[in-house]
Amino acid sequence: APIVQLAPFFDFGAGWNVGADTPEPTSISSAGIGVLFSPNEHLHAQLYWGYAFRNIDTSGNDPQDLGITFQVNFEAF
Repeated sequence: APIVQLAPFFDFGAGWNVGADTPEPTSISSAGIGVLFSPNEHLHAQLYWGYAFRNIDTSGNDPQDLGITFQVNFEAF
C-alpha cells in the first residue's frame, strides 16, 4: 500500500576555521516540513521545504537557495 508521511524538522549548524578568521555567520538554523512518499516497495520520494531563520546572501537562485530539496530513490531489487 502507498505510504505518505509528513516530517516536520528543525536544523541547526555551526562552524569555524582553525588558524584563520571565521566569516559571519558562524551558525545557521531553519525549520520546515517534508513530505515522504512511497507508492511501492521500489520507489521512494522526499520533498522538503525549510525556512531559514537568518537571511544569508547567496550568489545563486536555485531551489536549494529557496529552501527546497528533494530526493528520489529507485531500488531495482
